[in-house]
Amino acid sequence: MEESNPLSDNLKMPPIALGTYRLQEEPLKKMLMEAFQIGYRNFDAASFYQNEIEVGQVIKDFPRDEIFVTSKVWHDSMGYNQVLSSFERSLNQLQLDGLDLFLIHWPHPHDLIMESLEALSDLKSKNKIKHYGVSNFTIHHLKDAIDAGFKIECNQVEYHPYLNQEELLDFCNHHKIKISAYCPIARGKVGGDSVLKEIAAKYEKSPVQVTLRWHIQKGICPLPKTAHLQRLEENFDVFNFNLSDAEMVQINQLNKNERIIDQAWSHFDY
Repeated sequence: MEESNPLSDNLKMPPIALGTYRLQEEPLKKMLMEAFQIGYRNFDAASFYQNEIEVGQVIKDFPRDEIFVTSKVWHDSMGYNQVLSSFERSLNQLQLDGLDLFLIHWPHPHDLIMESLEALSDLKSKNKIKHYGVSNFTIHHLKDAIDAGFKIECNQVEYHPYLNQEELLDFCNHHKIKISAYCPIARGKVGGDSVLKEIAAKYEKSPVQVTLRWHIQKGICPLPKTAHLQRLEENFDVFNFNLSDAEMVQINQLNKNERIIDQAWSHFDY
């Protein structure tokens, strides 16, 4: 498995992750075990997913120095002390001594972002987490955090061919902030795309595999999730071909600024 180019000073995130949102109990445990056997080493969790106990029951048997584990604090636990408490709950449920990456899940509520980032920074200084970052942050939110002196290392956002956030990606690249992508295959919509089908046929791959490869070549870590073993294997089989520059442009041009996840409830825009 190749390693994507780290865009921060020392954030070396495996190039593809297994997303665990909406996976629960035995199906989740099975997917985690199968994923590790296939070669996945990057596992994405969050307190909001309400499955960290099951994730912990499985990954505790994986060699700790071989896996990269992310979790996130939900918006109802924002604030300095609340973030610290949320972190300890996640850590206990995951049965880990520390996290590789800990994120603020949403820029909400806005008035507690800086206080929450202070907690993340302190967790890093105490070696409780290796890296910290955010999720669903816009350029405005990131600028505020950077201006306040925080070293954001990752921003996890919705990113797929129909929501190609080039301006955000350029900003993050400039500031050495790694982008990780949820909904990377637009919840399966890419499977029927004629452009992606044409490119996929050339490489004897699927449109999904081409889309994940597109992310990786852009320096983005995709977080596909699935409850099907065949798709789990397919999602990982993206390291034996390279898209041409022209094909990367073709996929970039599929952008429609089309969001799947509703942001309206949070302080997403301000």
